[in-house]
Amino acid sequence: MKLIDGKIVFDIHDALEQLIPKHKAELVETLACDDDIIKFVTQQVIDGWTDSGFHGSTFCSAQPAPTRGLDWARREIAKASGDIAKQEIESLEKELSDLNRRFYELANERRA
Repeated sequence: MKLIDGKIVFDIHDALEQLIPKHKAELVETLACDDDIIKFVTQQVIDGWTDSGFHGSTFCSAQPAPTRGLDWARREIAKASGDIAKQEIESLEKELSDLNRRFYELANERRA
């Protein structure tokens, strides 16, 4: 940590390296649930980069058992993509059906 212009500044990479595994896991799990972080990670998984041009490490070619974060995430998502897409489509269809049902109920109430 450094004090620069009255602000405490620290290098996140150094801080993560110095945490004991239990505390690091708690911090990372908390951060992993943050909406902004989810957005940036999703951008990297889909496009390889965040909108600002940042990215995590990846291998240049496919690996039988990926170990780098983005490579692993892409592989796991690809393996589960059919199930994820099916769940999302079913959820959207249910929501649309519920909205249509409510619309027709209101329309019928207005006519009555």
